Amino acid sequence: MADPALAPGLRPEPDDDPVYLYTDDLVGILPERRVNNGQPSLHAHLIHHASPGVGERVVHIGTGTGYYYAILAHLVGPSGRVTGIEFDPGLAALAKANLVPRPNVEIVEGDGALVAFGEADVIYVNAGCTQPPKAGSIVSPMADV
Repeated sequence: MADPALAPGLRPEPDDDPVYLYTDDLVGILPERRVNNGQPSLHAHLIHHASPGVGERVVHIGTGTGYYYAILAHLVGPSGRVTGIEFDPGLAALAKANLVPRPNVEIVEGDGALVAFGEADVIYVNAGCTQPPKAGSIVSPMADV
């Protein structure tokens, strides 16, 4: 059943059972702001093509709650490193809390276009915005590195 308080395509789940993460549905991580996890099948496809390998260094811009970030951390293994950059302070704190047991991860709160992160084998970006930039700010694409 559609919920008018949720963004189009989102629907409330009947409970907190993680089985719902294994469906190809958008999950509202901040539904009141219309922020979701992104389409899981798209992320599976993109992460597959990015091919992060064991021991590699990955930067994930737009970490959100850390779901796809945790997948990236698993793929690089304990010898790899993943740095997540999240603009929203609440989501950054949640991602840090969700990823506490992983020693090969770091979450940085900040603007993914401005935070320095050093060398990386893979840069994975899935950040979004729910409002246009403030007047006078410049939005520029990230260059190939």
